Amino acid sequence: MRYLKFNFNNEVDIFKIIENDNKTITVPGPDGNPIAEYDNLKQFCEMYALARDVYPDDLQNWAVVEIGDVISFVLRVGTAGAAFWNRI
Repeated sequence: MRYLKFNFNNEVDIFKIIENDNKTITVPGPDGNPIAEYDNLKQFCEMYALARDVYPDDLQNWAVVEIGDVISFVLRVGTAGAAFWNRI
């Protein structure tokens, strides 16, 4: 089991998640009890991004970056404007 810190797109907020031995992800609530579970880290990151209004078609422009115990899900450089004009 690994205790990790999650950051979305280099925002200030960081919160704790748990990567279990079987690679599933658990999001603990304030009391320590699990409030959500995901099959793997990528699924957790993508579900979080969707909740933050990232278009499903744009998920390929995002990357999971791990530095020590910090996991970040960030928009890859040079892809921020991909398909922008298709939405107007």
